[in-house]
Amino acid sequence: MSSLYFLDKWSLNHRSNAAFAPENGYVSIPFMGSSQFAATSNLGLSSFIFPTENQNVTFMSQSVSNDDFLKGIAKNNFFSQESNNNFISFGFYGQNSGFWSFSMSLKEQFNMNLPYELFHLAKVGMNGGVNHYDLSNMYVKNTYFGEMSIGYSKDIDDQLRLGGKVKLLAGFVSTNISYSKFDVDLSEKEWRASAKGEFMLNSRTLSFDKDNKGYFDFNRSHFDLKEFKPSGYGISIDFGAEYKLDDRWKFGASFSDLGFMTWRRNSWQRGVTDAEFSFKGFSNIDLANIDLTSQIETLKSDAENLIRFKEEKGVDEYKLQELAATWNVSGEYNLFRNDKQEISLGTLWNNRYIENKLFTELLTAVTLKPFWWMTSSITYPILGNKPKVLGFALLFSPKWINVFLAAEGLNTKINRQFLPINPFYLSVQAGITIPLSTNVKYRSKVKTERL
Repeated sequence: MSSLYFLDKWSLNHRSNAAFAPENGYVSIPFMGSSQFAATSNLGLSSFIFPTENQNVTFMSQSVSNDDFLKGIAKNNFFSQESNNNFISFGFYGQNSGFWSFSMSLKEQFNMNLPYELFHLAKVGMNGGVNHYDLSNMYVKNTYFGEMSIGYSKDIDDQLRLGGKVKLLAGFVSTNISYSKFDVDLSEKEWRASAKGEFMLNSRTLSFDKDNKGYFDFNRSHFDLKEFKPSGYGISIDFGAEYKLDDRWKFGASFSDLGFMTWRRNSWQRGVTDAEFSFKGFSNIDLANIDLTSQIETLKSDAENLIRFKEEKGVDEYKLQELAATWNVSGEYNLFRNDKQEISLGTLWNNRYIENKLFTELLTAVTLKPFWWMTSSITYPILGNKPKVLGFALLFSPKWINVFLAAEGLNTKINRQFLPINPFYLSVQAGITIPLSTNVKYRSKVKTERL
């Protein structure tokens, strides 16, 4: 989280930059060391609900014009959510300011994308002549995986510190439904649709039944904990650098989660769809005894083929999945510092690459240390393609405990059901660690800097 980036007494600051090292070694309280939940979307309730003189109406109401609705819809409309729960972690100082860290965590990532023309179809539909809609690039993806990381950072000289991490990954469940083609054509004579898509499930514990024609039935699933073991493996690396120009200026640069996950063929269920659908109207209608049941059932069955997936083994031995990578560049200027208080200003250029989307922002930060045992930071973005949200982090760091709480999206407008009204980014992270002894050389170095 960006709001935690400038808290140098945070025990887990090496998560922000592999070169960062806290003043103390630490050990986390099992399952309470760090938990994070985040969600973002470029849509909100205001994209679909519109106020009128008497009440709020949905975008499908005739009182909402096509232009008023569609101007709030982007070319690609996404929803992303992720969580990161730490089981155990610890860090300690070795010789010559070298800092070692170790952690084990369970991560989850969910991503969904809906194209603009899907909403155009829902609102406008057929509008004279031939209407063509391209609904490709629709997808829903979800992944659960474990991560074990080992990191090390060290002073190269009095100004430069470098660090790196190796992360071993174990994939437990991954689902993916995506369409490479989904065309819809509407005219007064005929409605046509054709789709090519893929369903992929990678798991040893979860599976779906198939009907007698080989189509997956998502209403019939099986979950077997006896087979709980990884169905995919991967690796990623972090690299970071920290440069202290003098007693007031310091800079940082880092890359995180550069890697991939490999899912083996013996753990996946794969289905494909390559279907077409057409409708030219109902035929052979007897006005004296109207019965359209059979024709409606045929129409329903033909339409469902567009979203039904038939099992196909394929010839691939494995599937490669990219990870959501992050890179940061930062600068910080110390306005005031003594043994107990501190005030600093910072800037952070944050970039995150998720499913062919680059989320970027340039934010400013004010970090305050009113007491030697408490630090707080406030962040706000000034540029970028993410929603502009206010962030806040609070750290309590007496000698016997390290407790932190951070939240971003404090200025997000929500309704009574706590649903975001506008495009949003929300993130919450909290945890507890127990400080260990400080490396003698590093402790002496910190004291010298504060004089």
